[in-house]
Amino acid sequence: MPKLNIGKKIKQQMSKRGWTEEMLELVYLNPGKTEKTRDKRYNIDGTRKDDPATVYYRSDGAYIVCNDITGDVVQVSDINDPNWIEKQY
Repeated sequence: MPKLNIGKKIKQQMSKRGWTEEMLELVYLNPGKTEKTRDKRYNIDGTRKDDPATVYYRSDGAYIVCNDITGDVVQVSDINDPNWIEKQY
């Protein structure tokens, strides 16, 4: 399991969405459940990544998505929004 890597975009979204770095680490190291997915973020050249990734869920359904190769946090759910809908990563 790679070290968790929290980029600039996620750092800006974290507090607005109710997360702290400690909370990200906790769900990453001790998830309620996990689910495999793909990291489909855009590369600089406009192509898309297709790296393996994992969704790490808390017991209340809040989640983070991490790239399995780089440890990049790809997405954090919005804990403050009860209508938050998961999207393709």
